[in-house]
Amino acid sequence: WSKMGAQFKDAASKAKSGLVTAIEKIDPAILADIIIKATAIQETANRSLRAKGSAYRIGEITITATIPPQIGFSIERIGDVDEGEPMPEQVVPAEKLAAEAEAEGVIVSLEGEAEPG
Repeated sequence: WSKMGAQFKDAASKAKSGLVTAIEKIDPAILADIIIKATAIQETANRSLRAKGSAYRIGEITITATIPPQIGFSIERIGDVDEGEPMPEQVVPAEKLAAEAEAEGVIVSLEGEAEPG
């Protein structure tokens, strides 16, 4: 058992040093550019969601320190409506927005390019 424990400890140490090395390789200027681009995408998407009357917004951005860095967006609802209460007129249910997008027959990729549906 002690041999397995030592091997596990050695493997964990190597993994930790590999992670530190990977993080050290990320250029802070490139990371800053990624943050700027991610927040610009957030603002643009939120404007579009607002214009479409969606009850959802991008509320949080997660950027992982990997190579290449990964960006994640957290979607949140801007308000709740009681089940028996109708939604305000300016807010369109997500189901309706999805049906409208499907009816158009075009899917837009994350790069903003139209793809046949």
